[in-house]
Amino acid sequence: MKKWIFWFRQDLRTFDNTWFIKSINDFDEVLPIFIIDKNIVDYFWWLENNKFWFINEALTKLSDEIYNLSWKKLNVFFDYPEKIIPFLVKKYDINWIYTNKSYSRYWTKRDEIIYKYCEENNLIFQKFNDFLLIEPENIPQRKVFTPYFKLWQKQVENWFTLKTPKKFKQLEIEENYNSTDFIKIKNHPYFNLDFWINRLKNNIKINYDEIRNSLDLDWTTKLSPFIRFWIFSIREIFELWKNNHTFIQE
Repeated sequence: MKKWIFWFRQDLRTFDNTWFIKSINDFDEVLPIFIIDKNIVDYFWWLENNKFWFINEALTKLSDEIYNLSWKKLNVFFDYPEKIIPFLVKKYDINWIYTNKSYSRYWTKRDEIIYKYCEENNLIFQKFNDFLLIEPENIPQRKVFTPYFKLWQKQVENWFTLKTPKKFKQLEIEENYNSTDFIKIKNHPYFNLDFWINRLKNNIKINYDEIRNSLDLDWTTKLSPFIRFWIFSIREIFELWKNNHTFIQE
C-alpha cells in the first residue's frame, strides 16, 4: 500500500493545489500535515505575534477543507521538521513525501536536510513549483522589463486550468493536533479571514490602474498575506484579474 505525506507550507488551500491533488489521486492513503517550525518561531516572539492569528485562521480553514474531503482534519505539529518527518515516516511506514517548493535560504537548507534523510533511507522526497505561474529560469532573461514581460505572457496564456480536489482516504495516526492546540492568540473580531477573502474577490475595480495610488480611496488589494501563504492559488488570482493589465504587470 502506498502511503504518502503531503506537507503543506506556503500553500494553505486544497483548491487548485496541483501536487496535493495529484497525491490524493495517485496514492492509497495520504497524510496531510503542517509543521509550525520551532527553528523560526522565536523570530516572531514564539506564537504571540499577530501574524499567527492569520496563520491560525488559514490553518483552520484548510483543516475544514480537508475534513470535507476525508472526514479527518489537517494534522498540525509544533516541532522541528527534521525531527517530525523521520518520526512519522518510521512510525507509519510512509514511502513518499510531497511538498511545494519554497525559495528562502532557510527553507532551502531545511529541505536539503530532509532530502538527505530520505535518500539515506530509500524514501522519495519531491518538491514542486506551485508558487509562481512560471519559474524564472524557464523564461529567457532580458535586461529590460517589457520584453521579459511579453515572453512571460506568451508562456502563461494557455498554460493551466484550475483543479478541484476529490474525496480521498487519509492515513489515520495517533497524533491528532490542531493549530489551536499551539496558537492561543485570539483572532481579530472584525478583520477575519472571511472579510479579507470577500474583499479580495470583490474589491478590484476595472479602473484599478487609475485609483490604486489615491490615498483617499481604499482600493488596493491587501494581497500580501494571501501571497505569503497562498490562501488563493496564483492561477486563481491570475484568472480573476487577467484582463487588468496594470494589476498583472505589478
